[in-house]
Amino acid sequence: TGFNIVAGQTYEVLFDLSGNPDNGGGLRLLTLGLNNNTVNTYSFNTNTLGSTRSNMNWQTHSYIFTGSGGLTTLTFGSGNNSAYGPALDNVRVTAVPEPATFGLLALGLAGLGALRRRRK
Repeated sequence: TGFNIVAGQTYEVLFDLSGNPDNGGGLRLLTLGLNNNTVNTYSFNTNTLGSTRSNMNWQTHSYIFTGSGGLTTLTFGSGNNSAYGPALDNVRVTAVPEPATFGLLALGLAGLGALRRRRK
């Protein structure tokens, strides 16, 4: 399934990554795709970062992209070609406010403050 995005809007994909601790240690690879195109690969090394079933040592990663509009599909895949690859949790996608939005908000709040002082 996919989700609708606005053309020109900036989005951030956040997710938590770990590695399956079973079958020995090693490098666990995770691919991130948008609309069936791999856009980035992330790694988790269970030898150096460690992970156990009781403590996965989750790491938060992010990817920022600009929307092209319409339906967008987000995919994650294992680069390990085995059942002992990466572990994924807490995936979220949010729109990133444009800097001008913050400026307009600040200007509006300043105007409200000035109006309130004027009435007193």
